[in-house]
Amino acid sequence: MVTIGGFHGGFHGRVHLRRAGQHPRIAKPCRTHRRVALFWHHNGNTKRVGVVRTSRLGRWSVNTNAHHGRYFAEAKRRILKDRGNKVCERGVSPRMRIG
Repeated sequence: MVTIGGFHGGFHGRVHLRRAGQHPRIAKPCRTHRRVALFWHHNGNTKRVGVVRTSRLGRWSVNTNAHHGRYFAEAKRRILKDRGNKVCERGVSPRMRIG
């Protein structure tokens, strides 16, 4: 699951696993150092604005000048080879409208 929020100068959010208590050995690797891409959608076009990695706590932030349009973040799917090939599913945040 990916969240998104805005602040003056950019966007921030978090990557976390739903029902993390049921999967304690997978929850931390699924949020740590995960690649998150921020996208801007306007007039039918989608453009990648930035790519970052999450912190130990699953937090991410991208500094950018926000233009009118909708923004969303996506965390890519990850396979945990050292955890028996468990899979961290792809996550997409809700759209956030600016302007």
